[in-house]
Amino acid sequence: MRVFFLGASAPEDISDNISPWRWLIFILWQALATGWLTPLEVVSTRLSVQPNTPGAVATEEEEQGPPEGVSFCGTDEDVIGLRPTTDPYLGMVDCGRKVIEEEGWQSLYRGFWWTMLSNVFGAFA
Repeated sequence: MRVFFLGASAPEDISDNISPWRWLIFILWQALATGWLTPLEVVSTRLSVQPNTPGAVATEEEEQGPPEGVSFCGTDEDVIGLRPTTDPYLGMVDCGRKVIEEEGWQSLYRGFWWTMLSNVFGAFA
């Protein structure tokens, strides 16, 4: 894509004499790629961090909480809600559907700017 949009075959060939129109087309193309890749990255991240114990049921010891005398920072704060291990994601489509139902479609675009930066700066790699 670097050659097609910027006319440079190597990162060192990208210079200040590239026309602004080529830069604009390149940035727009990367924005479209970000719109496509960001939901896929969110879904793949959710799938990779879910516990790999399908159908796991908490034992009585786990339900009681931490041992006596042990305290955790932020215990009283509702910062993030974790999905129960009894209802895991079953695949990419199921994960995307559940994320949209539970959190809204906007959650698929969390951290989009990381994807955009990696796409844009990939031209200089």
